[in-house]
Amino acid sequence: MSLLPTHPLLPAELIPDAAIVPQLAKARVMVVGDLIVDRFVYGNVDRLSREAPIPVMVVDHEKTMLGGAGNLVRNLHTLGATVTLVGLVGRDATGEHLTAMLSESCDHVLLRAIDGWQTTLKLRMMVGQQQIARIDYEKRQILTDEQIQQLVAAVVEQLPNNDVLLLSDYGLGLLSPNLCQALIAAAKKAGKPVLVDPRQSDYAAFRGASLVKPNRTDLLAAARHVPTLCPADAPLPDQVQALQQAYAIDNILLTLGDEGMVLCEGATPPLSLPAYRREVFDVSGAGDTVLAVLGAVMATGHDLKQAASLANLAASLVVARRGTAVVTPGELLIAIAELTGQDSNSKIMTLDQMANQAAEWRQQNLVVGLTNGCFDLLHPGHIASITASRQQCDRLIIALNSDSSVKRLKGNSRPIQSQQARAVVLAALANVDAVVIFDEDAPLAVLEAVKPDIYCKGEDYRGKKIAEFDLVEAYGGRIYLIPMVPGFSTTTTVAKMAA
Repeated sequence: MSLLPTHPLLPAELIPDAAIVPQLAKARVMVVGDLIVDRFVYGNVDRLSREAPIPVMVVDHEKTMLGGAGNLVRNLHTLGATVTLVGLVGRDATGEHLTAMLSESCDHVLLRAIDGWQTTLKLRMMVGQQQIARIDYEKRQILTDEQIQQLVAAVVEQLPNNDVLLLSDYGLGLLSPNLCQALIAAAKKAGKPVLVDPRQSDYAAFRGASLVKPNRTDLLAAARHVPTLCPADAPLPDQVQALQQAYAIDNILLTLGDEGMVLCEGATPPLSLPAYRREVFDVSGAGDTVLAVLGAVMATGHDLKQAASLANLAASLVVARRGTAVVTPGELLIAIAELTGQDSNSKIMTLDQMANQAAEWRQQNLVVGLTNGCFDLLHPGHIASITASRQQCDRLIIALNSDSSVKRLKGNSRPIQSQQARAVVLAALANVDAVVIFDEDAPLAVLEAVKPDIYCKGEDYRGKKIAEFDLVEAYGGRIYLIPMVPGFSTTTTVAKMAA
């Protein structure tokens, strides 16, 4: 299924460069922002309360996720970036839970638990995919001068180990104007760009930032603080540039939902990035995805136009999902390939790429399967084997013998088709999610790197002891023996062709 069913015809310079995506794993990003715990309570409603005319929800299960700046961290972690987080939590159970969750998504967690600070919890009551109520445990809080100094000191200590600083403002009191100005000054002194996702409307707090990323509502609220420069009836790009001048902000990326984005980079004319036309299910957390991609791309030294283009594409993927979603490097690569007409080839990966992709799938609780073979001349037996393997898993990887490997196994007259040709044919199949080529006689190195949940092998291996089975069983994987389809053989077909 295509990730981008329809999209505008984009000029080549607005299509993200796929070569950037693997480099995101080298990004070192620091995040400072408001931390939130998002809890979703799922249940069913089949009656009204006797106490009041309200529905009674019977709880089935709950799901707890990182929210606020924590969701930004989760997005960065999924992209492969190394993340350092600086923030505050309260001395409460929610703060303890949040700290435990962050340890799974953040490389360096510098949290201060302070008296009187309440960790924000947003509790959403869900019936199916419909939210019927939301309960927020939060209060606006004010930092003391001492607390600001401690936070700035923690950031200054870690800045040399990071390439970019992201400020995630959810209006809960952490990013006070004084703290923001101190952090921007410290980052500038260290030569690090500062990117801001704003909630407060007075952009004096963000004076001197490298980039501020408002949406339409944020922008209109901010413009009211400088009415002489920013008349309410002025076009949006004019209001953006007026804010840049008023607060010495280097760049502004204005997000406009289904209208795309507008990048105002320095004094250059605004650049419009059209939205990818998609069915929108949920915009929750899309701003975090945009800021994460912007930060990760800029941290790897690429220009702002490339960063905005990739962020625009990433946003189009997450809004098509329910809840606060994240986008993986593999999904970005596939989407870019679709834009350039290379979607089948995007399934063909190196071993390192394949290992990373398999790890991403497992993070999404998907079952990863793997089968292997030469697949020299594709026949109905191959198709049946692949179909049976795919039925055992959510994502199927084909480990394909290289030309030299086939030659050793089948003789000097084989393969008939090159490894690249065989890989392209396999990648074009709907039941194949990825193809990796290996050079050995057996795919031991692939199994070791990928560690599939299920390894699929022909039923003719039943009762045989082979190294692949031992390896899979050693790490806890499962073996599935594929039913054989009689009457089909590439060797027999080649012999008939020769005759």
